Amino acid sequence: MKFAGVLSRTAWRTDPTGRIGSAIMAAFGLIAAYRWQTTGFAFFGMMVIRDLAGAWFLLSRHSDAESSRDWVKTGIAYLSTGLGLLYLAPALDTPQWRLQIVSVTTLVGFALATFAQLDLGRSFGVSPANRVRVTTGVYALMKHPMYTGYVIAELGMCVGNIWNLPLATLALLLYVVRGRWEVVRK
Repeated sequence: MKFAGVLSRTAWRTDPTGRIGSAIMAAFGLIAAYRWQTTGFAFFGMMVIRDLAGAWFLLSRHSDAESSRDWVKTGIAYLSTGLGLLYLAPALDTPQWRLQIVSVTTLVGFALATFAQLDLGRSFGVSPANRVRVTTGVYALMKHPMYTGYVIAELGMCVGNIWNLPLATLALLLYVVRGRWEVVRK
């Protein structure tokens, strides 16, 4: 596939929500990069990859998905996506075994979410939309592997710092709401 074909002029003109969403995801990626640099935790490094990949997929997505025009749902979708940027890093005196749990859950959770994002590819979107159902890869095993991966990683951050629990609870509730809003065509 040629690079020019991926970002066709038609996609740029017909999908302003993709450009706006891409800019938001790129900004999230820059914030995550700053958090990664200041804390050194892989959780934030994985968020950099997730957010920049999301920015790319939003620019190059298929036009087969009708993006949501419900700005409340769209705002909630981006809020739940950006909540991970607010997690507190584990304290300096956190026991090594807890730091290892944070590392393992971060890697497992983001690996699952990354495979899900790759399976979605150009069908990826943050806002609720009417999309074609993906039934390959990890989507053949579960309905919402991306959200499941995020929950695994975010619960790991709670092991590292208990003060993250209210934020993780809010994120979980928002993932459930987002999952219920998604309309999937067969």
